[in-house]
Amino acid sequence: THSEFDPGSQVSGSVEFGADRWGISKAPVRKTFQEQLRDFFTTKWKWVIIGLSSLMFIALVANIAFVREMLFTDDRVNIEIIGPKEVASAETLQFAVRYGNDNILPMNDVEIVFSFPDSFRLDKGEGITINGNSATVFLGSVEGRSAGEVKFSGKFYGSKGSFAYLKSTVRFTPTGMSSRFEREAQSNVVIASSPLVLEVSAPQEIASGNEVEYVFAYR
Repeated sequence: THSEFDPGSQVSGSVEFGADRWGISKAPVRKTFQEQLRDFFTTKWKWVIIGLSSLMFIALVANIAFVREMLFTDDRVNIEIIGPKEVASAETLQFAVRYGNDNILPMNDVEIVFSFPDSFRLDKGEGITINGNSATVFLGSVEGRSAGEVKFSGKFYGSKGSFAYLKSTVRFTPTGMSSRFEREAQSNVVIASSPLVLEVSAPQEIASGNEVEYVFAYR
């Protein structure tokens, strides 16, 4: 028989020592490796990992932007108008729109737009679509590190000393992008001379023996 002061008691056929009853602490239970690993990722270290992951993501985005800028930027697309700065009215003239792609990657859906004032009469040409005061030439794709030109011809009509302005625009879509970009150039032209126009005025009826006065006017 067991007294109430016995250090253990038998319950359901087994013996249980009353350590807590006598003020004795139980030995801590040792966690398994899997439990320790789980605790590691659920403590403050998870914030360190999140911070490092964020920094790696930011660095990756920055590198992608840097590489893209190395491969293509619209600042390396050039356009200019080559032609006379002083012209004669009613004289046939030719202007060349030069374009260049100094990037590594090609640019796609390229079109050249040549804009002119009312005083300019543009000649029709193959591949040139005229709409009002502008003409468009579709080039398609322009490879990287390449250049070319499109020529336009026509005549200015105006008085001596008058000014006119020509504008050219290259529109394109960089490879790997869906956005549309454009670059512009402008050229100023002055009409330095005009054809001589002679007008003669005389009386419609002339009497025999009378003096006749003729008036010559030119501009």
